[in-house]
Amino acid sequence: MIHQSTRLKTIIACIVALSGCGARPDEAELFRQAVQAFRDGKPEKALELANSVIKQCKPDTECSWDARLLEAEVQLDGDSDSAATLLSQQPPMRFTALEARRLWLQGDLEAGQEHFELAEELYSKARQMASSAGAWDVIAEVDFSRAKLLFVAHHDMKGAEALLRSVARDATRHQDAYYDAIALNGLGMLRQKLWRFDEARPLFQQAVDAARNGGGQRLVAAASHNLGICYAHLGSFDAAIKSHQTAMDLLGESGSAYYRMELRRQTGNAYFDQGDYHKAIEFYLQAVTLARRDKLGARCYRALASAYAKVEDWDAAERNNNTAISYWDDAELRPWTEENQAIIASGRGMNDKACALYRKTIADAKQIPVLLWESHAALANIYARTGKYREADDEFTKTVEIIDKDTEKISTLDYRMSFFSLQIDFYHDYTSALLARHADRRALEIADSSRARLLRQRLSITRNAEPAPSPDYSSVARRLNSVLLFYEVMPRQSYLWVINQAGVHPPIPLPAAEQIRHWVEQYRAFIEQKVGDPMTATNEAGQQLYNSLIAPAARLIPRNSRVILIPDDALYWLNFETLPVYPNSSQELPHYWIEDVRLEIAPSLMTLAKDQSTRPHAPASVLIIGNPLSPNRDFPKLDYAATEIETIEAKLPAAQRRSFTGPAAVPAAYQTAGPGKFSLLHFSAHAEANRESPLDSAIILSPEGDNFKLYARNVIDIPLTADLVTISACRSAGARSYSGEGLVGFAWAFLQAGAHNVIAGLWDVTDSSTPEIMGVLYSNLASGVSPADALRAAKLNLIHSGRGYHRPYYWGPFQIYTR
Repeated sequence: MIHQSTRLKTIIACIVALSGCGARPDEAELFRQAVQAFRDGKPEKALELANSVIKQCKPDTECSWDARLLEAEVQLDGDSDSAATLLSQQPPMRFTALEARRLWLQGDLEAGQEHFELAEELYSKARQMASSAGAWDVIAEVDFSRAKLLFVAHHDMKGAEALLRSVARDATRHQDAYYDAIALNGLGMLRQKLWRFDEARPLFQQAVDAARNGGGQRLVAAASHNLGICYAHLGSFDAAIKSHQTAMDLLGESGSAYYRMELRRQTGNAYFDQGDYHKAIEFYLQAVTLARRDKLGARCYRALASAYAKVEDWDAAERNNNTAISYWDDAELRPWTEENQAIIASGRGMNDKACALYRKTIADAKQIPVLLWESHAALANIYARTGKYREADDEFTKTVEIIDKDTEKISTLDYRMSFFSLQIDFYHDYTSALLARHADRRALEIADSSRARLLRQRLSITRNAEPAPSPDYSSVARRLNSVLLFYEVMPRQSYLWVINQAGVHPPIPLPAAEQIRHWVEQYRAFIEQKVGDPMTATNEAGQQLYNSLIAPAARLIPRNSRVILIPDDALYWLNFETLPVYPNSSQELPHYWIEDVRLEIAPSLMTLAKDQSTRPHAPASVLIIGNPLSPNRDFPKLDYAATEIETIEAKLPAAQRRSFTGPAAVPAAYQTAGPGKFSLLHFSAHAEANRESPLDSAIILSPEGDNFKLYARNVIDIPLTADLVTISACRSAGARSYSGEGLVGFAWAFLQAGAHNVIAGLWDVTDSSTPEIMGVLYSNLASGVSPADALRAAKLNLIHSGRGYHRPYYWGPFQIYTR
């Protein structure tokens, strides 16, 4: 992973009033166009127009000096020597505001060369002069530069933030959206520098919006670029690439080489973190063609080296890393190139050299969390690979401590989920290293420690990072009278652990992740799109999934066992009950795996160990929300929702019921009803899955003003004690799966809120078949049958009905999730 925030120089240009300075209207218009070209990220056009203004204006007039200072400001981005020459000339003293601007630009020139004391002195003089001239715009520019200097040179975040907020207040007072955008972008950059990407993201989005209103296309691009960096750090790679592409489209090929280079580097970073290393290399190669022999150029070559290391092209990695060092080698860049050297040494089997380099990286990277945990993780893997198991566990513990500490800085669940997913390679590598030395139990413990992290936090489950004592998983299997199946899907080889009352069995090797994903995709298409019947037409993908994922463990799973399955990766999207069991003998008939076992899905072994559920009993109370009015044509009225609800109410006559249907089934009804006091909750409505932001997935209810959505994020914050929540809606199980967290959507949200079991749908369901499923389900629940067994009975009823509903498409989407 390669992340380094860059200090994009924010352009600050103001059209100085030209009236009264002897300028003709065409000169004023030319200058306005020059400023706008600069704001739009077209430096060559800006210089051309500024030179035209200089030629038309008389020497030593205000308009001439305006244009000369604009020319210097443009040159600061690419030709500092030319800028220094222009700024060495002083305008007549009667032009006080212009002299203040010249001093400010000189300060920026010195700050760029890290002459911080001289820069501070120049900024102080510039501000005093701008204040005496009443030039609020120059004061704003100076204060923005002073804020950057306070943070970079003195690490004074409070002082820098105070200055930026002062700029924002002045911009509001003068109704200037452009300067407001500059201040917002600066505030975001402060948080970005402190790795508080969750806090920086909304500030950059506000900066984008303000810059659009203020006519600053270049600033829109800069803020979009920063927004993309935040998204990438938070694991939202598609959003990151989209933001960077927005910036590249705005600047085109006419923008400064620096900005075009940096945008391509950061786009490469997003592809890198997404795991698409070849695409990352493509963008890094574009970046290095624009790079200069400076710190920024060194970053491009260092990034390219990291990507080549990922594809194990060690010679190209070393060559580009050495180029990076030759371009620039200071305390900020050095830890990154040292990490590359360590990766290359490890890749070439030079373990001692790699360990020494990782130790050096750790010593030099005290303020860079990502480098610290990556280096400790790499050491853990080297030590495990070379048999130094105690050292490996020590490094693993340090890695997790850094990751957890960094996670605490992220305030929202959305980005905690995606941030956790960034760490999954570490868990995979360490698990594989442990398996290679036959530390099977420890490998299972490490694999499970990466699962359901947010749910474990809510349940106050402390992860045990120490190597001993090991959790007694077999006692969990005994207490729950279950067989536990734990799947770990990894790039090179996947594994299945079977845990029953006899103990934890040796892991069973499974195919690699890509093969499993391919089979799952094929089988889902057969069931969902073709409404296929694997009992009458042999399906190869379904057969391969059963033979690979279940058959090797079949001897450990007695018929009619309660099976609790902890899936991973693509397996979150597979209902194992639908898999066909094809007989070896012509005397036997094919059947579904649901006929052999009673299946439930759990987020992790650790959450099962925490389970305090009681014996099955009839529900004491039920809250029903459904059969809503149609809010718009996208969500037409459900023909069978009323029948479904009537059936449920008839099956639970003794239960204390509260129903919100028709116009009363509005989103606010959920909180108003006090859902925490009900033992059973049921929703019968449309649902809308949101893959980009799973917590914005919604149950579609009756409109109340403009609002008709009950969002997953709203559900999480209302505590529940329910034995069961049933969401009779399409794709309510989850919208997106996250490595280390699982399938995130309504099932996840209700488990987070405290529900013990959730029934939800994996794919679109036809509401003509659901009343029958729900009728049998609730009839069994009323008799005290467990939710899992009640749902299984409802499915078997359809399978053996002899009607068209026997196909998996109709009964397969509903799964039960338990904790």
